[in-house]
Parts: sequence; structure tokens; C-alpha cells
Amino acid sequence: MTEKKHFKSCTACNQKWLLRENMLYDPNVKLLGYQMNFSDIGSGLLYFNHSGSNCKTTFAIKVSEFKEMYDGPEYSENMMAENDCPMYCLRRSELRSCGLPCSVAFIREIMMNITDINSQVTVSAGSMIR
Repeated sequence: MTEKKHFKSCTACNQKWLLRENMLYDPNVKLLGYQMNFSDIGSGLLYFNHSGSNCKTTFAIKVSEFKEMYDGPEYSENMMAENDCPMYCLRRSELRSCGLPCSVAFIREIMMNITDINSQVTVSAGSMIR
């Protein structure tokens, strides 16, 4: 019998998330940041912390796995050489969007979407505890 395919497994405790949404809405998973891949932007890595029972690890997933979470314009030019660029993309834990029409802009928006989900989950979990 073959094992069901799943979206991601925790590299430490082997917890499996069947769908991307299962992982994103797990209150024990939080986005840490992004590591740029200059030669292939879609191969850059999003880093997550998993703090499940007896697990405190960090794992990475290619940003291309989250592409459907962005429906805005796509820009072809990387704006990092411009004076206006705050270089957020070089700081792995910087989650803010710089607002420039840059080829990396979609990643910043995906990160903001994930951060919004993390915030919703934290609020929901907090209200359930009370």
C-alpha cells in the first residue's frame, strides 16, 4: 500500500500536513522569513518555525509552492540596484513589502498573506483558550 502524498512533513518530528492550508493554519507553524535565490527567484526559500509538542525546529519550503497565494501584477525587473530599494529581500527575517514594482514583489505579498493567516490563527487560538 502506498503512502498518501502530502504537502510537507516536519523535518524533526515528522508531522505531516496534507495540504498547504493545513500547515498555514496550524497554530504551531509560524513564518520566519525568506532567503533570496538570485538566479531563480521562485527557488528562494520561505522559512517556518514548527513548535509542536516536543518539536522546536525550522524548515524551509520553496516560494514557488505558494505562488497561487498571489494574484497581483508580475514585474520582470529586479529593483535592488535602485536607490529607492530598502533591500528588505536581503534580510531573511524582514517580512514587510517595500512597495516597489520589483520582480521580488510577489514574494513579499505572499509573506504578508502568510503573516495575516498566522495572526488570525493566533487570535483564534487565544480566544479558544479563554
